Amino acid sequence: MAWIDPCNLLRAADPQRLIAHAPALTHSQWLQQSLTLAAFLHGAGTRRAVLWFSDAAELAGALFACWRAGVVAALPGDLQQARRVGLDEHADLWLSDAPLPAMSVPQHQVAALREHFTGAPLPPAPLDPDFAGVQLL
Repeated sequence: MAWIDPCNLLRAADPQRLIAHAPALTHSQWLQQSLTLAAFLHGAGTRRAVLWFSDAAELAGALFACWRAGVVAALPGDLQQARRVGLDEHADLWLSDAPLPAMSVPQHQVAALREHFTGAPLPPAPLDPDFAGVQLL
């Protein structure tokens, strides 16, 4: 397997490269999903999104979508009510792969977003290696 610089993962698709095995997800599919989510985030004017995922490939896609859209991705250590309230005060939305407890800001399941989002994906592009866009909380 050849190394791809993370800054170039959203630059060009490799249809033969698998990102995940179960279920199978090719780099081309993952790229399209990430760029579609990035377009949604960009179009919504999102500045900060909280991410909560159980599926690693979905999390990676959301992280790279945030990176491409210039959105800070906050990764909480838990979903306790006090942490959720604190995050809600500083977040524009939550992204997840499953339903979450009630939040005061919008929450979106990425599979539903991909299914219903009608806008064009952002174009492939190299990512800015100096963008400090991940917060571990």
